[in-house]
Amino acid sequence: MATPPQAGHGYGNHPTAPPQGPPFQQYATAGHHPPGSPTGGSAAGGSAAGGSAAVGASASGGDSGERRGDGRRALRRAAGWGFTGALLASVVWTAVVLTVPGMVSVPTAPQGLHGYHTVDDLCRAARLVRFTQLYPQPDATPSHHTDLDPALDSMSCILSLERNTGDSGDSGDTEYASLYAQVKLHKAVNAGLEFDAEKAGMQQQRYEITDVPGLGEEAYIAFRDGVSGSDGAWHSVSQELQIRDGGMTYYLSWSGSYQDGKSTAPDRETIRQSLLADSRDLLKELGGP
Repeated sequence: MATPPQAGHGYGNHPTAPPQGPPFQQYATAGHHPPGSPTGGSAAGGSAAGGSAAVGASASGGDSGERRGDGRRALRRAAGWGFTGALLASVVWTAVVLTVPGMVSVPTAPQGLHGYHTVDDLCRAARLVRFTQLYPQPDATPSHHTDLDPALDSMSCILSLERNTGDSGDSGDTEYASLYAQVKLHKAVNAGLEFDAEKAGMQQQRYEITDVPGLGEEAYIAFRDGVSGSDGAWHSVSQELQIRDGGMTYYLSWSGSYQDGKSTAPDRETIRQSLLADSRDLLKELGGP
């Protein structure tokens, strides 16, 4: 059952393993060095006797100094080549950015509002003819809100619906549902990025997505029948219509429920057609085509 968006929505946080120490951490104690380091060596070469030993030590020291000198020169050459390679890579990457910006960036500029404008009361603008025919007892005091900002205008409307499905008129034959509508006018950024991300998120939540051609620049209906209860007999059903037209994004969600063996499932196609018809009327009220 779809409800108004709540803060903190996400897809799960998974703890990562604590960072490990450097690979040569075992050599961090005083007097210990990794094999092959300039200060490392064989423990067996530390003792000698007589003049021959002294001569050997001197010769060994000379060889060691030459090797250290060669090593430093090799390091300087490697550093020089590394700097040159990094400079060349930077030049090539800059050329790519200047000549093919689409390879490294996505469009973020606003797309225009296509004539849509804000209203003080979205519930009043939404006549909802089809849904009030399905549910003749709409909410007498729906909740609405409008926020205005130089970057983003946002309008919302929440109302409950009910209808009597039996002849007896008792409460046991009453069917309840709810509607939530939201319209955003994006004036500072590309609304398509957010729209695509929301669609991908609904797919991850296992909504059944059906594209709707001919409505705005892109539109789709998301459907889900969630099962709950120990016996899996309780169903929370939602159908949601999402539309983007330029910098305008629109959302209308219907939510209902039923219980196996005690009530019938709402007709999916009837709800779908109501979403489409009432949304077209509402968008015209907001200045759309």
